[in-house]
Amino acid sequence: MKKQRIYKFYREDFGKLPVTVDHMNLNFDLHDDHTTVEATTTFTNLNKPLKKLELNAKTLTIQDIHCKETPITFIYDQPNDKIIITFTQPIKQRQTFHITTKTTCKPTKNILEGIYYDRTPEGQPPTQITQCQQWGFQRIVPCLDDMTAKCTYTTTITADKRYSHLISNGDISIPRKENNGKATITYDNTKTPMAPYLFFLGAGTYDSHQKYLEYPDGTIITLELLLYPGTDKTAAQHALNILHDSIQWIHIYTGPEPTQQPEQRKKLWELIKQREQQKHEGKNIATIRKEIKTLAHTIKLGYQYTGKIYREIGMQNSDFGGMENVGNTTITANRIVPYPDMTDGRYEYMIRVKTHEFYHNINGSEVTGKSPYEIWLNEAVTVHIEQQHHAWLFGEGYSRLGIIHTIISPAGGTLQEDAGLTSMAIEPEGFNDTNELITSITYVKAPEFINMIETTIGKEAFNKGLSNYYKKFKHANATRYDWIHSMEQASKKKLTTMAEQWLTTTGYPYVQATSKYDRKKKTLTLTIKQITPEKKARTFPFPIAVFDEQGKKTHEQLYIISKPQQKITIKTTKPGFISMNRNYAAYIKLQQTITEEELIKQINHDDDAANKYLAFYNLFNQEKERLLKNPAAPPRKELLEIYYQQLVKQEHWKNYGGYLYILPEAVENKEYQHDYKKLYETKKKIHQSLATTYEQELTKLYQQATIASKENDYLTTHVVNIKQRHIKNVILSILGTLNKPSIHHLIKQQYQQANNPTDKLAAFIQYINSNAPDKQAIIKDYEQQAQKNLLLWESYLGALANNNSDDAIHLIRQAAQTKNFHIEQTNDQRALYELFANNKKKSLQTTEGRKLLEEVIIQLASINEYSTNRVLKVLGNIEHMPAAYHEPLVQLLLNILKATTPEKHPSVYNTTKKILLGLQQARKHYEKEHGKISFSLLHD
Repeated sequence: MKKQRIYKFYREDFGKLPVTVDHMNLNFDLHDDHTTVEATTTFTNLNKPLKKLELNAKTLTIQDIHCKETPITFIYDQPNDKIIITFTQPIKQRQTFHITTKTTCKPTKNILEGIYYDRTPEGQPPTQITQCQQWGFQRIVPCLDDMTAKCTYTTTITADKRYSHLISNGDISIPRKENNGKATITYDNTKTPMAPYLFFLGAGTYDSHQKYLEYPDGTIITLELLLYPGTDKTAAQHALNILHDSIQWIHIYTGPEPTQQPEQRKKLWELIKQREQQKHEGKNIATIRKEIKTLAHTIKLGYQYTGKIYREIGMQNSDFGGMENVGNTTITANRIVPYPDMTDGRYEYMIRVKTHEFYHNINGSEVTGKSPYEIWLNEAVTVHIEQQHHAWLFGEGYSRLGIIHTIISPAGGTLQEDAGLTSMAIEPEGFNDTNELITSITYVKAPEFINMIETTIGKEAFNKGLSNYYKKFKHANATRYDWIHSMEQASKKKLTTMAEQWLTTTGYPYVQATSKYDRKKKTLTLTIKQITPEKKARTFPFPIAVFDEQGKKTHEQLYIISKPQQKITIKTTKPGFISMNRNYAAYIKLQQTITEEELIKQINHDDDAANKYLAFYNLFNQEKERLLKNPAAPPRKELLEIYYQQLVKQEHWKNYGGYLYILPEAVENKEYQHDYKKLYETKKKIHQSLATTYEQELTKLYQQATIASKENDYLTTHVVNIKQRHIKNVILSILGTLNKPSIHHLIKQQYQQANNPTDKLAAFIQYINSNAPDKQAIIKDYEQQAQKNLLLWESYLGALANNNSDDAIHLIRQAAQTKNFHIEQTNDQRALYELFANNKKKSLQTTEGRKLLEEVIIQLASINEYSTNRVLKVLGNIEHMPAAYHEPLVQLLLNILKATTPEKHPSVYNTTKKILLGLQQARKHYEKEHGKISFSLLHD
């Protein structure tokens, strides 16, 4: 029997190209409904005489193909998206040759790859932009659409002169000219050879906002934002300032030695801020310029941009929040500037995405992964730097706890996804579409692997290795072996085995830690046992600190775990508690034999934010399990007191926002892990008891947290108030569970008087989950406001998708039927349908929810497979849900399989089949009711 092929592409499908791609000369003739592209590509044959060459080409109309050096014949194999060129005279080894093509492509509204339509201002020609990650370039022009096909480009664009901007990669070599209603412009991108997925073309009507960035050495570049006409100028200026500071931070605080000379770096940062202020005031800056330049010469600085202009372009419709394109970054319009209606979470995302996409200029563009299997390498290292910048701004504790919540969250958290049937390894066995590689495995788990490497070898060796990697592979392609080898050379430590363990497997180690103290010898013995999905030990860093009975630290050290069972002996006085896996250094689940008394000491005294929170989490995890086993039992008063006593510590508010007090709807007990309804009710019971016991005190704390701060500058003020609002709305969510008139009044008051969108949205969420008599009026009020504003509309849809009320499904269907909901728009897909899917107590555990989920997946599959797969992944843990849900959910999957095909919906079809093949108990329960599932259906 032949091997069951679950995926469309496997690693062996990516070999070495027979040619190099040296240069592409592109001429675009844009029209409203089609684009004609004339392309001349310069190739060099590498090896033996070349008789045939296959180019990638998807949904193109071919008008002409010819070779300058010899006559050719060609076949367009459309089912396989290939043009097969046969040379009359074989191309000799090392011979340079030129292929010229003339083709036509057509933009679409919902296939967000190649050239597609974006939001267009009224009365203007249709805005058209490109998205090429990873195989979108072949939808534009015949090419070798491969990450190793790095070359230079000359791009000429001819289009309607009413477009305010015609954009591509590189610097303008022939300025814009207008003639007979057309505009023509040429860009030269010969400084940074780029992979085809980084190509960008844009034709649109935008407002331009600019700012100059001056590096310490005096180099000046232009920063430009291209935004929808009418965008608030003040918000755009704030966005430019944030981008400016992100780029300067990368220059000053990354590079080969960012941990060295901290005072000089701080001084350099302060001088640059002073210079910018003096510029703003119109003062002479010659003296401070000289001081900056002199100081900069004493420091090894990080990446410096090589182009003349760096743009961010607001896009309304995209599968991704942002995409780097060598000098032209596209960012979703709702996240590109701090609009008045931008919530705090989106504000933080805005800062992150600006740092992230700019850093791709070195990590991804200058140095590029070798194949789609290295997409994680382009992304994970970039996320690692993004996280460092976020922590620098918001504080280490707040930033790290936000990531930990993303990892452990029961609503689409990375650990839960990684344990499900839809999970793929960081470097997977195969895939159906490259968009399947753009998941939290790539953006959360892979950066955690990078973090484990840094923790293992130390920051200095890590930064040295990263810098050497960029030097060695500049303008080239690299594999993970190249990256790991750079880290090994810098640290003199072996990391290859560790990399293989983590990158090629799904899941994570489940670690059991036990401790025993010998009073006579004054030694603490820890036994660390790990269980992995692959039944083999993994290697990971495991920092440990020991605290005595008074909460004083007596020992701290980094240990490396690499065996199935490992003993650690520590000389110390009697421990009060042991802080393991500090800073959540290893991507694991840790079960520690620890008493309730020790957990309480850890909550009070641990100086590690991650373990302080996880002690709090584990304490209440035990309580949730007790309540799940005894549904009639009330929460224990002593635990409510511990929660309240932590909540009153306002120094925690400054350090952690509300992250320290969030109780996820989760437990470690497998019996209840995927019973989402019961988990929700149990958490709600704890919050109700807390609110009942401390209603007056919580109301007072809520009022204290309402007082806003005013700091010296715009960004600092936002950072402080974001944390303050975070804790304030955690308190409001606890009070909201009381669901009584006085609390309804408090929530409604916040909704009506809120001077920021975060508070308004938080109050709206609480109100729609209540039984307030005027709830429908508040829903209508928010809807009417949201219809006039895309940011509020996204918030409105998300609130409805996440709501826990009895009429949740009705409200979601109602929103989808309004004239403002556009299913072809990815923002609408994500806000309403993806969030609804992750509201599993509704989407999986109610009849009406399952019906809606099935309809959504089948409808979306023909519109956007990427969004569909993000919805589909919620079905990855069916096997572990209560048996009562097995039969209807297997039926749901079978209905999806029957409604899709491997030809039209390869990613959705094959992912659905993969889930069904992985189910054992759930399929047995289904087959008891309905008989055997057709073998041909699962094994075609």
